[in-house]
Amino acid sequence: MSTSTSTRTEEVGSQEERMLAGAAYLSTLVGLWVVGPAALYAWKRHHSRPVAFHAVQAVLLNLAMVPATAIALGLVFGAYLGLMTSRLESTASAVAGVILLVALVLVMGLQFLVTAWMGIAAMRGRARPLPLLGRWAAQILER
Repeated sequence: MSTSTSTRTEEVGSQEERMLAGAAYLSTLVGLWVVGPAALYAWKRHHSRPVAFHAVQAVLLNLAMVPATAIALGLVFGAYLGLMTSRLESTASAVAGVILLVALVLVMGLQFLVTAWMGIAAMRGRARPLPLLGRWAAQILER
């Protein structure tokens, strides 16, 4: 009986594999957004399925963050502009603007935490496929 890729852990055996799988995620935090994981995939795709899987999943995670961030930015700035042009008192507008900016920081912080958590989990050999993205990563590797 086979286990679905979306529910099982991609086994990362050696210390080198764990470090490279973690680097696929953590490279985002040092500015290598898609380039880092894509380079790891190109380098290790035929030698280590777990490293290749996590590299592809890291690319998909980074690409998924683009629309999430764009939507959050659009909502925050759209709402802020709406508040600035409304007839609310300036204090109320300022407070609402600060609340919206805090919400944006929380969205971006969540993205940072997910990336860091996946990187650390991969380095410990405990990374699990992400919902939907893990399934897509497995499908890409099967091609």
